[in-house]
Amino acid sequence: MWQILGKEDKMKKFNLKKLTVTAILAAVAVVGSLFSFPVFGSKCAPVQHLVNVLCAVTVGPWWALAQAFIASLIRNLLGLGSPLAFPGSMCGALLGGLLYKYSSWNRNHWWNALLSGGISCHGDF
Repeated sequence: MWQILGKEDKMKKFNLKKLTVTAILAAVAVVGSLFSFPVFGSKCAPVQHLVNVLCAVTVGPWWALAQAFIASLIRNLLGLGSPLAFPGSMCGALLGGLLYKYSSWNRNHWWNALLSGGISCHGDF
């Protein structure tokens, strides 16, 4: 009759939501990388950094790391990025997520996410 969801089923459903959000944000980062500017041999995409911070805050640092890797890989395969996109976006996403997760600041302030992401996104330059 009625199936009661166990803990494993709830975790699978929750991870599916995180996976979906991560994939959508990776697609937004790739499309947003059409707007980029060159800085010392790298193609800096500000939309990529914005998406990294959003992903790190919404789904967590490890999902943001995966999103940054996928977006950087697709950007490089399409010729929209440079090899410097990997360390810049991945370090920025992971550090932004970890700073947000383990900071002692009040998480109700929107500037906390912007500050933690802004501090960590300097790896692309």
